[in-house]
Amino acid sequence: MDHGSGRMESNERLKIVAEKVNERIKQGQLSSYLGCSHCHMELSPPTLSSVVKDVHDSKGVKEFLVHPLFISPLGKHVKVDIPEIVRTTNEEMKGEGVSVEMGKVFGDDLDKLVDGILSVVKEEEDGEGGEGPG
Repeated sequence: MDHGSGRMESNERLKIVAEKVNERIKQGQLSSYLGCSHCHMELSPPTLSSVVKDVHDSKGVKEFLVHPLFISPLGKHVKVDIPEIVRTTNEEMKGEGVSVEMGKVFGDDLDKLVDGILSVVKEEEDGEGGEGPG
C-alpha cells in the first residue's frame, strides 16, 4: 500500500512494483507468499478493501499482509490511517473468515533505506542516473 496519487503514472508505478514482486515470488524468493497485490491508501483505486475482496473471491485467499510503502514508520498515515483502513477491511470481511494484518513498513529498516539512497546517488555520480538532474 502506498499513499495514492491523482497522477495515473504514479499509481501505475506501484502496480509495476507488485508485478515485479510476483515475478520474484514465482522464482522462489518468497516461498511463504502466494502473491502480491497493490493498493492505495487514498486518492486512487484500488483500495485495500477492494483488493482483499477481489483476491478472496477469485483465489480463496483468507490471510493478507499489508506492507505500507512509506519512508517513515512514525507518520500519521502509518500510525493512524492505515491501521484504521486495515480494521475497517477486517470488519467488512469478517463474515468470510478473512484476516488482514499490517506488516513491516518499508522505511522501518534505516540501513536498507540509506543503502538505497546511496545507490541512487552513486549511479548519478557515475553518470548512470536516468531521471535525475545531471
